[in-house]
Amino acid sequence: MAAAQLSTPIAVNAAITAAGANEFPAQVATPAPDDSVVDQPRVEVVATSAPVIRPTRAVVIGDPTLKVAGIGDTLALFSAQSGFSVTDLAQRNRLTQSNVLLVGQQLRMPQPFTPKIALHRVAPGDTLLGIAAQYGLAPYVLQQMNKLPCADCLVAGQLLRIPQVTVEGNLPQPFAQIDIDPPAPIAGEVVSIRAYTSAPIQSFEGKMGNTPLNFYKKAEGLYIAIVGIPALQQVEVVDINLSAVTDSAAKTELQGRIQLTPHNYGFQNVFVSYGLLPLLNPKLNEAEQARLDQIYGKYTDQQWWDGTFKYPAFGDVTSTYGARRNFNGGILNTYHSGMDFRAFVGTPVQAPASGQVAAVEQLDVRGLVVFIDHGRGVFSAYCHLSEANVKVGQMVKAGDVIAKSGNTGRTEGPHLHWEVAVGGVQVNPATWLASAVQ
Repeated sequence: MAAAQLSTPIAVNAAITAAGANEFPAQVATPAPDDSVVDQPRVEVVATSAPVIRPTRAVVIGDPTLKVAGIGDTLALFSAQSGFSVTDLAQRNRLTQSNVLLVGQQLRMPQPFTPKIALHRVAPGDTLLGIAAQYGLAPYVLQQMNKLPCADCLVAGQLLRIPQVTVEGNLPQPFAQIDIDPPAPIAGEVVSIRAYTSAPIQSFEGKMGNTPLNFYKKAEGLYIAIVGIPALQQVEVVDINLSAVTDSAAKTELQGRIQLTPHNYGFQNVFVSYGLLPLLNPKLNEAEQARLDQIYGKYTDQQWWDGTFKYPAFGDVTSTYGARRNFNGGILNTYHSGMDFRAFVGTPVQAPASGQVAAVEQLDVRGLVVFIDHGRGVFSAYCHLSEANVKVGQMVKAGDVIAKSGNTGRTEGPHLHWEVAVGGVQVNPATWLASAVQ
């Protein structure tokens, strides 16, 4: 999922067109998205934006003393499994909170990490004799290893150290492995969470911060959720919580923490003509964003797209995603919620991937818009159109002509504004052009 530079050259025009999408008043601290573009030289570019190169999972080669933390990992688990003390691990890694680890965090171990001790979580009804038989050990060995005062001194949920067993991870059943890519997501990008299970489950739920995670069953034992990170997301650590219910109705929960990374997409001063000033009205923009939230917030438990997205139009990219914008000296503070293509009125607009037409609407700021649902909470929108060639509910595939570009809505010149939203969040379309998001 790591993004690279776009495979098609991009020409970013400093004279950016001025359209706009949902924007909030200047006094509001968090700007709303906008799709402004101007063909006339009315934009003062303070800091230009560029396509984002996404970070990949940190891979340490040839250093067996480094351990990379995953979801659910704690120093206590590493200590119990490896035999290194929690205090020593915390001191060596200068940790003030010994049990707060971030996904992807690298820990220096005193010696090469070789997990020769398995961890067994005691379930209701477990006995020391039964657990010992499960691992082919004598009961007294387990009692001594875990310093149990008696053979019956077990408590449900207690972790027992099981010696001389090589294990792959510390996750409780039915979780076998959790991959988060990228482990330190960039604002405006997409996070993929892949959960592998070792037993059939009835339900799988999760949250990242306050955002619900919708898990899609990709294959038996593999569940995937993707979630968008807002472009204006500030630096912070967010909690991620997962829960699975097995066929036997047993519920298992996992908690972890990930670091969100900001990105400087740049800043632009934009000036629109007198005739477009009414479209800078904050209430009008808030109402339009509310309608977008209704469309983008839907979820279909089916994936129609496959691989990378295609370009929706032939033409130079005149504005990329994420730049913060100040309209007409402070009437409106926004950010650019998509990607703009130079396109004369009537230029064919193509679907970049397969999906179902979710809506065709005339909006104040975005003009005539076609929305496509690609499944699993992924939507795309095509704005400022002169004509729509599809109907709601129609299935389309990559390359199908769905509309013609135009000059409708808040725009000072014909162009195509393209948005991609994941889980209700408008994200960077360049990611979908550069790599296959799964």
